[in-house]
Amino acid sequence: MFTPHKNDHPHVTVRTTTKGRGVFATRPISKGSVIAEFVGEVFTSDYASTLPAVMVDHAMQIGPRDYVHAAGRLAEILNHSCDPNCGVSGLTQIVTRYDIAAGTELCWDYAMSEMSDWRMSACQCGAAQCRETVGSFAILPETAKTQYLREGIVSNWIKDAVSRG
Repeated sequence: MFTPHKNDHPHVTVRTTTKGRGVFATRPISKGSVIAEFVGEVFTSDYASTLPAVMVDHAMQIGPRDYVHAAGRLAEILNHSCDPNCGVSGLTQIVTRYDIAAGTELCWDYAMSEMSDWRMSACQCGAAQCRETVGSFAILPETAKTQYLREGIVSNWIKDAVSRG
């Protein structure tokens, strides 16, 4: 179960997957639609790895030292993919990259908001070009960084950090 938020897309459902739970489209969803938003308690830490254990793999980085935990929210259930059909808008919204067909699992690349020491060593996304390790935007292949920045689907705080050099 999850606690609905006003920005959760009305045409999604949570189902059991081989990875635990996932978010799936129940109807076609248009490109640029908000699927969910990370809302919740904000934590400050110099290192993602020192966040409370329940948050380490479930928080979204929103600044160099700030993380938001969407405990029990739809945003927390969205899985990672190295070939995502969703991205980040602003600081905390997860939006579709293109039109989504009904029945499709909605996923985003966690590196789109991450620029810390956090790593998930065993990626389970199953994408053809799976990187096998999920972590910081800084360790993405240059082609992925360029593509995500061109599409504008990384967190605003990372866009700002990249533009400052």
